[in-house]
Amino acid sequence: KDETLPANGGIRSYFGHHSFNHSMMVLSDMPQTTKGSWFLHYEDKMDTELIDTIKGTIYKIWQTKERIAQLKEQRKPIPSYLPNYLKWLDQSLNKMRSVAVYYKEYSTLENLQLLGEEYIRQMKRDLTPKTFQTSILCQKIGISHDGFYSSMQEYHKYDASDFDYLDSLGYDRIIKEAQQDLYTIHANNQFSTLNSSLDCRTDSDIDPMQPLCIGMDYNANINWIVCGQPRANRLNIIKSFYVKFERKIPALVADFCTYYAPHPNKTVIYYYDATALGSNYAVNDQDFHWVVVHEFERHGWQVIDVYLGNPMRHDEKYLLINQGFAGKQRLMPYFNRQNNDDLILAIQSAGVERGRNGFRKNKSMEKQPESEEDLLEHRTDGTDAFDTLYIGCEKFPQHDLYPICVGGVR
Repeated sequence: KDETLPANGGIRSYFGHHSFNHSMMVLSDMPQTTKGSWFLHYEDKMDTELIDTIKGTIYKIWQTKERIAQLKEQRKPIPSYLPNYLKWLDQSLNKMRSVAVYYKEYSTLENLQLLGEEYIRQMKRDLTPKTFQTSILCQKIGISHDGFYSSMQEYHKYDASDFDYLDSLGYDRIIKEAQQDLYTIHANNQFSTLNSSLDCRTDSDIDPMQPLCIGMDYNANINWIVCGQPRANRLNIIKSFYVKFERKIPALVADFCTYYAPHPNKTVIYYYDATALGSNYAVNDQDFHWVVVHEFERHGWQVIDVYLGNPMRHDEKYLLINQGFAGKQRLMPYFNRQNNDDLILAIQSAGVERGRNGFRKNKSMEKQPESEEDLLEHRTDGTDAFDTLYIGCEKFPQHDLYPICVGGVR
C-alpha cells in the first residue's frame, strides 16, 4: 500500500476525462486483524446517493441504446437528440465515476453455481472457523467472545435517531434534489453544512430532565469522554467523544458542550479515579480533574464530581462489566449504535493477556504510533473511559439524587 498507491500516476490534462485515470481496485479476503483492515475504511467514504445515481445513469444508457437499436431494426430515422443524449449521459457517467468510491462485500456463496456445494463443504471442513468466516463467507470479525468484553451481544446495541427532527433540517429535500440530478456533487456542501449543525436533538434516547453521566480517559495523543444515562436497569451509552494529538481536554469538553447545548439539564456527573489526579501530560500544570471541572464550569455547566478511588483491578473489572452485560448486575449497558461507532469497535476488539495478578485487558498497543491500519480511536483508551462510566453508575449511583436540576437550579 505505501509503495503502490503513491505510484498511481498519470497526467490529468491528457487523461482526466477517462474515469479510470488514477483509479484503484482493491480486492481482498475479509481481514482478521486490525493491521489488515486499512481498506475497510473505504466503506465510510462511499456516497450511496452517488452510487445509486451512477446505476440509474447506466440504466438510462442501456435504455437509450435499446431505443436506437429498435429504430434501426424498424428502418426508422434516428432523432438527432438521441446520440447527443447518449453522449451527454456517457460524459456525466465518467464525471461521477471519476470521484466515486464503491465498496462491496461478496460471499463465496454467490458463486455457488460455479464452485459447487462440495467445494463449500470442503472449505468448511478444512479451514478454521475464523478463516471460513472471513475468506469464504466474507463476514467481518464481530464481538470477540474470548476478549475482555466477552459477554457483550449484538442486542446490546440500539438505534435512536429522531427522524422528525432530521426531516425538519431538510435532509429529505436535499436527497430528493440529489436523486433528480445526475451529478450529485453539488449536494455535498449542503450535507456537510447540515452535519456540522447536528446536536443532541437528533437523538431520541436522551432524558432531557436528567443530568448526563460521563467517564473519561486521559492520554497524550487521545482523550475520551463516554456519556451515558441510567434508566431503570439500563445504562444507555448515548454518545462518545474523542480528540487527538494537538486537540486536548479543553477542546474535548467544548465538543461535548456544543453537542449538548440544547439539553435542558446543564448538569454533568463526572466519575473519575486516581488516574485523573496529580498528573497532567495533556493540557497544562493542573491535573486532569481540575481541568475537566474548570472547562465544564467555564461553559456554564454544573459538575458533580464523584471520586472512585484507585482504579479497579482488571480481573474485578472484567467480572463486574461482563456480569452487567449478562444481566447479573443492577445496570446492563446498551450502546447507541450511531453515536458510538468507534467505541463499539474498540470494545469488540479489546483482547486479554496474562498478568501477574491473572489476566488483564491487553493495552500493549496504546503507546505505539498511529497508523492507517491501527487508529488511536480503535484502541483500548475509549474502553477505559467506558469502564469508568459503568463502574461509577453501578457502584456509585448519583443519578437519582438530582432528579430535577435544570440550568444549575434545583
